[in-house]
Amino acid sequence: MPSFLRVLLLALTLAFATGSGAWAAERKLVIHVAEGQTTTMSQAIVIARNVTEHYAKYGDTVDIKILATGSGLDIFRVDRTSFADGLLRLKSELPKVDFIACGSTLRGAAASMNVPVSEIDLLPGVRVAPVGVAELMDLQDRGYRYVRP
Repeated sequence: MPSFLRVLLLALTLAFATGSGAWAAERKLVIHVAEGQTTTMSQAIVIARNVTEHYAKYGDTVDIKILATGSGLDIFRVDRTSFADGLLRLKSELPKVDFIACGSTLRGAAASMNVPVSEIDLLPGVRVAPVGVAELMDLQDRGYRYVRP
């Protein structure tokens, strides 16, 4: 094998083995919170922080979406979450983290409480997607890696 090809092969191998962002596309992660258990919600925050810190060592950034469906929506509900401070701190420290709530779940919660959707308060900065699972599909189509704690 010519020496040029050996050097190229070695460089590619090292780049992928070390996690170097030089060869990787933009890093994107969607964390799906689908359960209302506090351990699941806590893990979502820890995962976002750990992944960001890990790739920062290599000079990379990670675009992270935390998307809540079903009982996981409680992570973003002002009246139900015990993670408001942790989420708001996460957002201020990691500006590439976005919060997304499932609109279907939100509408279902409002109907079961017999109130308009507008009366369910979400944390500041939470975007409502019309259908959470469709949003997950769209994010994966755009290259986001899926994790469910």
